[in-house]
Amino acid sequence: MTKESSRFIPPQKAKEIIHAFREDIVSPLQWVAVLVNPSLAELEEILDFDVFQLHGEESPVFCKSLKEKFPKKEIWKVFRPQIPEDLLEIRNYKMCDAILLDAFCTEKRGGTGKTLEEEILKNAKSFCAPHQKLIIAGGVSSQNMHHILNLSHADGVDISSSLEQSVGKKDEQKMQALQNIL
Repeated sequence: MTKESSRFIPPQKAKEIIHAFREDIVSPLQWVAVLVNPSLAELEEILDFDVFQLHGEESPVFCKSLKEKFPKKEIWKVFRPQIPEDLLEIRNYKMCDAILLDAFCTEKRGGTGKTLEEEILKNAKSFCAPHQKLIIAGGVSSQNMHHILNLSHADGVDISSSLEQSVGKKDEQKMQALQNIL
């Protein structure tokens, strides 16, 4: 939740969307708030979300305090490793429910279309705690999704940006191609 993001939605608008959807449809969907260095006050505003996905420099102490303050929320910590050794930091975040790996880019966090190096993908799961899910983002598409999942042994992928024709607008043909391989 950073106003600089091209996908930023004000908290009140997000709340309206979530409530409207939950009234109309019963489903196992999880609502994920994508955040960069949020304050506790900001998180108090968005309690309708199921998951806090943290893309900033949030410390293990901060993540632990979130888990204690919001025990029913899932905490997903994002890492953007440049080299395999960067994966060691994951071990400090055992309190998180999931680890999301995204490709490193100096210009922006996420949505770059860059893919993680295979050496990073091959070893990532071994750094996660047994209870943690591993999610891979960064350049995942219908063309490479199975290869990435097989290589990383991840529990899931984040394919949001690869399904867009422009920022925030999904492409029906890309979504159909993905559905066809599932």
